[in-house]
Amino acid sequence: MSGERTTVRLFRFDPARDATPRYVDHCVPYDEHTTILDLLEHVHEHIEPLAFHRECRMFKCGICAVNVNGRPALACKARVNQCADRAVLVIEPLACYPVIKDLMVDFTVDLYDRGNLRAFPEGAATVGAAATATARESEVLREYTECIRCGICVEACARVLKNGQEQVNPLHMLDLARLALDPRDQTDRVLEALGEGLRGCTECRQCNQVCPVDLDVFELSIVRLRTMAEDRGLA
Repeated sequence: MSGERTTVRLFRFDPARDATPRYVDHCVPYDEHTTILDLLEHVHEHIEPLAFHRECRMFKCGICAVNVNGRPALACKARVNQCADRAVLVIEPLACYPVIKDLMVDFTVDLYDRGNLRAFPEGAATVGAAATATARESEVLREYTECIRCGICVEACARVLKNGQEQVNPLHMLDLARLALDPRDQTDRVLEALGEGLRGCTECRQCNQVCPVDLDVFELSIVRLRTMAEDRGLA
């Protein structure tokens, strides 16, 4: 990398030796093509070891999500020259997952998920061949496959971050809506969604604003679940 330089302020925390997190500044070069992930790799390879997730680099796996100046983004997609304040870039882990070390978080533990959702339709094995999706249903369900499960929508959701009890998890609601629309699923996902704060969504649509694959998270989750609830007189 060459050209201009930016100050990268990195969140550093090693639970094995640190009582509290700290921040370390590094001056790193960048150009018009440099991504946040490029900055992290530069620090790791040329300055000091740094723990962070990286995998596909093609916006497909969602594992490199971090906070950049307080806004969640995919490190492999966000370019330095697209940041509003690139003189100092504060890079922190997602707050909605427990930190393993530095920017690396544990995606297997969702602080805002009550932990009882399975990714596959419940009761599908007992329903048999009758429970098959129509062409239209298959097309609707296909929309949900675009989600890369990066957790950025959860990070950005104002309700999740500000409400201590009645959390609304956009990613969880997306799963519930997908299962509710799947004819093979035999669990009442609408009631489940109502019990997990569907009415509490503030409709801030931050989930849409930050989605790295431009998914209409609000429509696919909250709107569809609320419509199903209204159709049943549950709203």
